[in-house]
Amino acid sequence: NEYLRFEEFMVTNGPDLRVYLTSGGDVKNGEHLGKLKGSKGDQNYSLVSIETSKYDMVVIFCQPFRVVFATATLEEGSSVMVVDYINLIDHMRAAGAIVEPSGEISQPFFSVKAQVITVNGGDVQVFEYADIDDAEAEAGLVSPDGSSIGTSMVNWVATPHFYKSGKLLVLYVGDDTTIIDALEAVLDAQFAGR
Repeated sequence: NEYLRFEEFMVTNGPDLRVYLTSGGDVKNGEHLGKLKGSKGDQNYSLVSIETSKYDMVVIFCQPFRVVFATATLEEGSSVMVVDYINLIDHMRAAGAIVEPSGEISQPFFSVKAQVITVNGGDVQVFEYADIDDAEAEAGLVSPDGSSIGTSMVNWVATPHFYKSGKLLVLYVGDDTTIIDALEAVLDAQFAGR
């Protein structure tokens, strides 16, 4: 049996949330997998008789208000949403990256401390929020090129790359393509940076 599996899943609760397989987030032309089974915990959704190769994104959608609550890019050969710090490390390792936790850091422009992980030899900062709404709100503060976050102007020592998934914001400052490729294999393209 083929199925879409959410592991260590968490999303803000809402009325009549539905799960869709989509191409680029297009719910109207996506495949409805059913009502969300819960806002927390591991879940499975049957993919029997569904041609999954034409879809690249899972969308959690609120039917009554026609609002997207969460999105996640499907990984090649997998159907798991990256939603938290541990989940990120597990998926990056499964994708072949060398990942080690290496401490914690505070940044003045985000409200939560970052967990620092070393990915293929370079530092990556992982900011985990209480919920997806908080992560999305802070992601909205980042300028498209990453040069400012809210009212803070940042002079980066190298090129900033910002990613988001679930309740995570991920920041890599550097130009190592093996690190960028490892992040994009799990988190999709950056939402801000250069």
